[in-house]
Amino acid sequence: GSLVVRGDDLNFKGWTGVIPYGQVGPDAPELVFSVNSGHYRTTAEGGLLNLHHIGFDNLILDERLWQSLPEELALELEKWQLEGSLSGRIDSFLFARDVARFRGRVTAHHVAMDPGVPIRIQHGQFVIEDARVAPEGFDLEGQIADTDMVIQGFPITSSSAIFQLDQKSFALRNFAGDCLGGKINPKQSYFVHDHGADGYFDTSLSLKKVDLDQFARAMGSTSRQVIGSADGWAHMEGVLDDHASFKGEGEIWFSGEKLYELPVLANILQFVNFDFLIRGGGQEQQAHFNARIEDEKIHIEDARFEGPGIALDGGGYVGFDGVAQLEFTPTIIKILDGVPVLGDLVNVVTGFLVSKIKITGPMEDLRAEGDNYFTELLPGKADTGRRLKTRPLKKDDRK
Repeated sequence: GSLVVRGDDLNFKGWTGVIPYGQVGPDAPELVFSVNSGHYRTTAEGGLLNLHHIGFDNLILDERLWQSLPEELALELEKWQLEGSLSGRIDSFLFARDVARFRGRVTAHHVAMDPGVPIRIQHGQFVIEDARVAPEGFDLEGQIADTDMVIQGFPITSSSAIFQLDQKSFALRNFAGDCLGGKINPKQSYFVHDHGADGYFDTSLSLKKVDLDQFARAMGSTSRQVIGSADGWAHMEGVLDDHASFKGEGEIWFSGEKLYELPVLANILQFVNFDFLIRGGGQEQQAHFNARIEDEKIHIEDARFEGPGIALDGGGYVGFDGVAQLEFTPTIIKILDGVPVLGDLVNVVTGFLVSKIKITGPMEDLRAEGDNYFTELLPGKADTGRRLKTRPLKKDDRK
């Protein structure tokens, strides 16, 4: 590049260079940088440096970078366990009186971090609208745009958000994107984390039209395809390192076919005759439940599953340790002369009914059991089917 010196002023243009900093190895690329133009002046308060259009490539996120940053910023980024590399363009950079300010655009390549929840970014754009780094602290504000990431194991594509980072907190607001075939609602989706001693966080997520088959597979299901969609929202707050402090609530709705293939529902519905579930192909089923997070448990409340021939109502809890304890009451929806009528029991196999279904055990190995009754089939009168007479199941009936 060119350099012009006039007294205490240095003016340069078209500078390019490399720094032996990038990926480790004799054949690995180095950190490449360029500066379109710049100006340096010596003043009574110290030097003033003004740079324009700084480009860089292959900036590796590791301890070598932290050593070159102000201590407060370096300590915070180090906590995030950052990995990966960055490239980008800084539109303007000003350094004066020990304060640096800059703005620009940064591209993340295969970046992993943990600012409170594990995040992996395959490719992402970060627009830095204003950044200030000073001896007393730092502050960065900007937007995330067109970013593909995985948060807590769930893939999110084409995501966007407004972010703010300083030595006290990290905030992600108006979070939007595509997740499991559905959409994240930015008006109700955010994450805020306080870096203080208590590590308080507050987060909310709202989803629309999530594809049930993608959701089931993300939850570990390997069963047949589930057809349908889900809507839901959840809010949680607490101290990150203290699960006992977590509190929250949420609600979710499912609608589609073959909901009995979903995890947990599959365990519950193994007791139910498929004739009641489907009553012919292409029949829609629905499920809904409220959730409350407290005492290291997800408390399931007002849960209901409903198909053309069956309804299940109940609740219970799933612990943070993955151990569940749930109980559901099935109800038969029987058609009498074309009119649906609700009954208290569900036919399982010929001669047996279930009045309660209990689900217990770890999520990966749930166990289900039912309270059984014995039935006798009697001739029907007013209805087109047969009536059921029931009595508690005796030991002899179990043989």
